[in-house]
Amino acid sequence: MEKSFKKTKTLVSVLAAMLVLIFAMLLMTDTADAATKYQAAEIQDVRISNIKEAPIGGYFLFEEDWTAEKVYCYYAKTLDGTKRKFATIKLFGDNLSTKILTNGSKIYYCVETGSKGKIYCGNIKGGTPKLLKTVKVKDNHHVSVLSIYNGKLYYQISDPLNKFSEKSSLYSLNLKSKELKKISSNFNTHTGYAPGSGRYLYGGSVGKDGIRVFDCKTNKIVRTIKEGYKVRTDGGKLYYSTYNSQKEYVRIYCASLSGANRKLLLKLPHQAMIKYMGADVICYQLWGEGVNEEGWHVYTLATGEDKVVDGTAESGYKWEMS
Repeated sequence: MEKSFKKTKTLVSVLAAMLVLIFAMLLMTDTADAATKYQAAEIQDVRISNIKEAPIGGYFLFEEDWTAEKVYCYYAKTLDGTKRKFATIKLFGDNLSTKILTNGSKIYYCVETGSKGKIYCGNIKGGTPKLLKTVKVKDNHHVSVLSIYNGKLYYQISDPLNKFSEKSSLYSLNLKSKELKKISSNFNTHTGYAPGSGRYLYGGSVGKDGIRVFDCKTNKIVRTIKEGYKVRTDGGKLYYSTYNSQKEYVRIYCASLSGANRKLLLKLPHQAMIKYMGADVICYQLWGEGVNEEGWHVYTLATGEDKVVDGTAESGYKWEMS
């Protein structure tokens, strides 16, 4: 009897230890997923010739089926490889926002139908997506997913044709409780900036000059960068350009992600068009009255070298900003 009791006690102890281990593994999985950096990507038409690889690797594609009146969205590791369908929408009546967020596993995206915007979470391996929230959308306005920070999905609703004259709204969606909050009624993220994840968002506000820095931790705009024009993050730093037509200059700075402790990197004539800013190089072109260059300048930050390249893909340089 005593031996039987000891065996039962040992078995219970082993089972308890296994349950603790399984729980810890599940907790680690959730924590790891929460800590995974999300990247902004774009679903691209399979018919275009210059399809770009996603930041996480592979390709996000969409294909129209006119017979079935459907649009199918896929992920594929290679352009000619296996396509894993993560979304199907109506060809007529639905509007797919091609901007998405992904961590290499989950995919967040939005589909608009009339006055409703539906935010979904799909899986890169395929399967049926999960509807997270349905939000109201005005005519001609679109929903754009921006970033995921501390368990919240940030998105904006804006009119892309009037983004400089009509205010855009910024919202947060708690991915666990599905609680929705309007953060700002006048904030539009900058073109060329793809946040994905991180504490800060960068944008503009109608009637206010410069780049506005929004802190997702405090849910407040914490800084306005005067004369700010274009912005990009790279290597844990903020890179941005300023423009002054009266003083006829363009300046490029590096700062902390909050916009503090800025450092002047390059001063250029006001005709300069900035194509790329990063930790390695700054790419720009001089174009305007009295100046019309065909090539692009590549300024190397480490050496101060400034050379002109043809600007094609064969040059080997990045051309990510528009």
